[in-house]
This record gives sequence, C-alpha cells and structure tokens, in this order.
Amino acid sequence: MEGNAGIVEVQIYVGEDAFSFVETTPSGAVQSTTISNDGLAVHSRNTLILNEFIAAQHFGNCTTD
Repeated sequence: MEGNAGIVEVQIYVGEDAFSFVETTPSGAVQSTTISNDGLAVHSRNTLILNEFIAAQHFGNCTTD
C-alpha cells in the first residue's frame, strides 16, 4: 500500500461479507481498513508517537470511477 509515509506491506484478510487490509507499524501499533461487499468502509488508525497514542477512525463509502 502506498501512503504519505511511502510504501508499506499490508496483510489482506478476505471474509464472506468484507475484506480488510491490516498494517503493523514499527512501533507495534495497528492500522486497518475494512470494506464490506456493498462498499461501506471504515479505516482505523492507532498510532504511537513519542509514547503518545494518536487514534482516528473514519467511515465512508467506496466508489468506482
């Protein structure tokens, strides 16, 4: 996956109703994106910077161009 910090490896998990991308950071924190079969999505970011947690979660819909 490519983001603002460059290219990172992610694990992909596929289920019956959704699929998820999971990234583990060098600090041990986890960031994930889950997309349902009907395009609903949630992105959860749990980052640890200088022993402080920075947490964020975003909901939305995926679209195709």
